[in-house]
Order: sequence, then structure tokens, then C-alpha cells
Amino acid sequence: MPGSMLGVPRPIPVGHVEEALRRGRVALVTGPRRSGKTTILYQHVQGLIDSGESPDRVLYVMLDHPLLAGADAIGEAIEHFMAEFRHPRGRPLHILLDEAHRSARWGIWAKTVHDAYRFPLVLSGSSAMELEAGAMSELTGRHAPVRVRPLGLREYMDFRGLAPSRGDEHVMPRIADDYLRTGGFPEAVLDPEEASRRSRLLRLFDDILLGDIVGSYPIRDVATLRDVAALVLSSTGTPVSFNKISSATGCSVDTAKEYVGHMVACHLVSEVPFHSSSARERARNPAKYYPVDTGMLDTITGGAARGILAETAVFNALAADAGGRSAPVAYWRERREVDFVLCGRPLRAIEVKYRDAVDEGDLGGVRALLGRGTRANVTVVTRSVSGPVEVGGAEVAMVPLWRLLLGRGAPVRGRRPGPRRGGGGGRASRAGVPAAST
Repeated sequence: MPGSMLGVPRPIPVGHVEEALRRGRVALVTGPRRSGKTTILYQHVQGLIDSGESPDRVLYVMLDHPLLAGADAIGEAIEHFMAEFRHPRGRPLHILLDEAHRSARWGIWAKTVHDAYRFPLVLSGSSAMELEAGAMSELTGRHAPVRVRPLGLREYMDFRGLAPSRGDEHVMPRIADDYLRTGGFPEAVLDPEEASRRSRLLRLFDDILLGDIVGSYPIRDVATLRDVAALVLSSTGTPVSFNKISSATGCSVDTAKEYVGHMVACHLVSEVPFHSSSARERARNPAKYYPVDTGMLDTITGGAARGILAETAVFNALAADAGGRSAPVAYWRERREVDFVLCGRPLRAIEVKYRDAVDEGDLGGVRALLGRGTRANVTVVTRSVSGPVEVGGAEVAMVPLWRLLLGRGAPVRGRRPGPRRGGGGGRASRAGVPAAST
């Protein structure tokens, strides 16, 4: 593979692809456009060649190419490839189908390639709905999702050549600040000019709306779609009322719900529901929505508050922890709110206070949650301060955002009378490959 096509190494998502194939599954690579899916396929190909695989046994097919628009394009490409290199039917091949959903019969072909030939198979695409719907119908029990997201903080630092030593950890809050404003889309991270970077993100926002959403759904009123999308992004971190969206944009409530659902399906935003064991309570309380990238949020809203950017970064890190599936993240509220809770025993609660000084008075939502007798591991995410803080007689952990995003933040159980360290932060190696899930 030419070095210009490989980009900066991304060992974590490439490793997820390799793990899926080792398990005998079809690797289903989805994510927003320009997040690096094709580059990850290229890096996987280079890994095969580096490990000794012959290049003439690796077929990469770009299915959004105009010449491959036919219904049988996948079969024709495979047949031509096998004939060109004189491969007998039984010889194992590596097949990579980029933008697979562009082919009308991709699901049938993928099932045939996997079941009949047992070839290692990687599929990618920007439209999660189309790819995953096809996988559910044609590849039931045969596929493993690999969700590619914009760069996390560690990858951002790798792309920008930032490697502070342990003695220089005081610079990390500033690096985290820059990361929040820049975001993690690779082309934006590599662009040194702020004005050019923001232009890229604006174009990308429109490309997702027009190319992915309008290109996949029968939407006639593009202007209203753009208004709904801008309103949802400007409401990041607060519950979204479809009635208010309807009133503000002039569309019906059903249309507002439909448009936001399309935004979720095309990876522009993710939904965070209200936390309750009661289905009625969950239905009565509107969900919150977080965009896929902090840089896009900052650009589209004309400058988001730093705390909202930090909250978005925390959600996206939690979503990445889900390993390709929807993150089981919710929010909790009883007069006061806790930003995120993850169901389990005990509950895991995360409150974002992106400041350099935090005290008990800033944590009313955490106090209300613990005051109900809830057994919870609580993490308070700050800008730079770390250590325990007492909330309602219990001690919880404060962790700087950069530590949490690098995988070094371990929550402390909210308990009486004293602190106990533990929980699910996970360590990360210096090479960027996590010792635990990232």
C-alpha cells in the first residue's frame, strides 16, 4: 500500500477488525463519513502483507465507484479477480468491500462469500441503518460490528505528534482544551489552520445531511432538515422536546422525530435516554442528544461552552467503550441532574464539571442520587483537579478529563464512611493500545 494512503496508524480499530476475523465473523465497519473507515481498511491490508500474505490474494473493492453500480458488481469483481490471478475456487482470499451498501445485493453476496467460500470478509459503510439492516437479515450470527469514531484524545495526540512525559502532565489540560475545540475528524486534526479546519467541518456537516441522510431517505424539505439538525446540536446536553423543535422549525412533531432518527442512524448524533426502571417514566422524559464530534459541535454552534464540549467528549468516550454497539448510557434527574449513568450493580454515575476548582456545592445532582440510598460508583470529571471530594457524607473521585479520555481515570465507589478506589477506568499503554477496553 502506498504510504500516502495509510495515514497515521490506528491500532485500536484495526485490531477490532482483526479480532472479528479471527473469530470467523464478517467485520462490519460503520461510522460517520470522513472518520477514517477506508484508511483503516488500507491499514488492515498492509498488515496482511506485512505478515506475509501475498498481495494477489487480497481484493479491495470500492463499491461507490460509478463503474461498480450494477446489482452484480460484487460477484463480477470477485470472478474477474480470481480469473486474473488464476485462483482456483478453493483458495482462500481476503475480500474487503468498501461502501458495501452502495451495491443493492451486498447482503446476499456477503452471505455467499462467507458461507460458501469461508473467505475473511470486511464490509464498510457510512450508513449504519442500511449496513446493519442487511447484516441482520443476511448475516445473522455471522457478523461483528466495528464502529469507527472520530479520534479519541490519545489518537489526536499521535496525529499531532504530542507526547508529554510524566513530568510534563501539567500541559495536558491545555492539550485537552485544544482537542475539544478541534475534535477528532482526521482531516481537521491534521489541518494547521483554524479557518480551513472549520470550513472542512462545515462541509462535512452538509455532506452528512445531504449525502447520507437525504441520500438514504425520501426527504424533500432539506432546509427544515438543516434547521432541525442545527437546533439539536445547539441543545446538546439538555433534553430535547420534539414539540419545541416542531414549534421552532414549523414542521410536524412526527417529522421532527423522523429527522432526528435519521441523524442517529447516520451517526451524526447519539441518543441518551432518561434513566428509570419504569417504561412510562422513560417515555415521559425526553432524551438528550450528543453529536459525534466536539469540533463539529463547536463549529456548527459558533462556539459551544467548554463544559458542553467536555460533556460531549465524555459521552463519546463512553460510547467507544461499548465496542461497536450502542452505549448503554442514560441520564438521571430528580430536580437536579447527573449527566450520565451506566446501568449495573452498582450503578456507575459520571458528572462533568469542567473546571479547575470543584466543591460539594457544585454537585447537587450527585448528592441527590446518593441521598436516595443508591449504591453507585461516582466519577466527577474536572479540567485539572483530581482526588476525593465529599458529597453528602460520601467520598467520590474527581478525575481530570484528559485522564479519563486516556483511559487512566478510575471511579471511586460512593460509600460511607471513606473512599475505596476501584472500578472501570482501565489503564492504557504508552503505545496507545489499551490494557483494558477503550
